[in-house]
Amino acid sequence: MKIALILPYFGKFDKLFPIWLQSCKYNPNIDWIIFTDDKNAYNYPQNVKVHYMSFETIREQFQKFYDFNISLETPYRLCNFKPAYGELFTDYIQGYDAWGFCDNDMIYGNIIKNLPTKDIEKFKFGQLGHLTILPNTEECCKLYRYSDAYKIAFSTPQPLFFDEDTFIKIIAKNKYKTTSLHIADLKPRLKHFHILNENNYKAQCFVWHKGKLERYYSEDGKNIKREEFTYIHFLKRPITIENGIDITKPLIIIPNKIFNMPLNKITPEFLLEVNKKGVFLNYWKNSFKPKNLYKRIINRLYQNKRNCLLIEKMNKLVAENKYVIQ
Repeated sequence: MKIALILPYFGKFDKLFPIWLQSCKYNPNIDWIIFTDDKNAYNYPQNVKVHYMSFETIREQFQKFYDFNISLETPYRLCNFKPAYGELFTDYIQGYDAWGFCDNDMIYGNIIKNLPTKDIEKFKFGQLGHLTILPNTEECCKLYRYSDAYKIAFSTPQPLFFDEDTFIKIIAKNKYKTTSLHIADLKPRLKHFHILNENNYKAQCFVWHKGKLERYYSEDGKNIKREEFTYIHFLKRPITIENGIDITKPLIIIPNKIFNMPLNKITPEFLLEVNKKGVFLNYWKNSFKPKNLYKRIINRLYQNKRNCLLIEKMNKLVAENKYVIQ
């Protein structure tokens, strides 16, 4: 199975990007297709294809597909359009068995090995926007157009989680099955690792080495167990990357740092030490800056309620297979 994952990204890639690229390299049956305006010289592996363009250009190209005005004022709002990438970038995914969308604030393990089945025909792999894989058929590339709910998502400046909510309902309505991936989706506000929708342990860390991502953990404080994951997603978590890190050696991933260390030094005592509870002060300091605090208050009082009503309207259109009156 040959897969193409699409990533439009505008602005400067962050310090995690070189490690992200290496984790792509060790998935040779997957090609990443990047659209970006960051022309810095990165060590791109052969399976990462880069196309340089401006955000304005990609917005203009998107608009040509629709007879209504889309809302795409900032690159962050691209998340609303992810389920449409199969149609919007159709010229780039010819010849692939599957296509998908992804983020780059993550490190991949062996993706194909960790798929629950290799039969892609009627499956959607992944429930979340940071990695989703779909069959590369004309039907599936245009499936997001079902019931016109997309018109609400694409014409609204706020993120309506079309990729993670309404689109999954469209998938189910058309008899596709969504399957979860075994992932470490980290909660950003807490200092220690807290994985959403997974078992958590007081003593745990992650190790990436030559394409394999594993959690090392201890349940009894005496023995170390290991568990393989499809990817780890940092979600706004501040991470320090050790200077001079050697990508050919095991990368130890603890709540606030990535560094090299011999694996025999991963002990229950080490795992407990690096998982002390607390909060990330920098995360909260940023949230309480006057401009950001104002936005949070407006969202709490007004915008979140409005967004929920729009999501409810989209889901109702899908449930009843109705179309938006223009």
